Amino acid sequence: MYAQLIEHLSAGDPWQLVSRLVQEELLPSMRAEPGFVGAVDLYDRASGKSITIVFWETAAAAFRPPSEYNERFRHALAAIGEISGHKLAPLSVWEVSADVQSDPLSRLQALQAA
Repeated sequence: MYAQLIEHLSAGDPWQLVSRLVQEELLPSMRAEPGFVGAVDLYDRASGKSITIVFWETAAAAFRPPSEYNERFRHALAAIGEISGHKLAPLSVWEVSADVQSDPLSRLQALQAA
């Protein structure tokens, strides 16, 4: 499995717009891509930095240039850069060397108990 990192800055008010774009456009658009496994979005309020991590089954899927992704993805990626006022860093790809996940039912029960 491979992890593709999309790093962007979105401090202050633009963060809410960027977060909504990531959640409502970017991540859902990835589901249509071959080899897509899953994704998470991380945000550090102190620095204003965000990292979207997209997981892919194969290196071929992970290393494709953004120009080969669907139009919805390309549009969302461009909008994120525009709203944040910063040029997006080049996408980087990492090979996943360990993958530990909890049982989804156990996680749900723990969240409900909290």
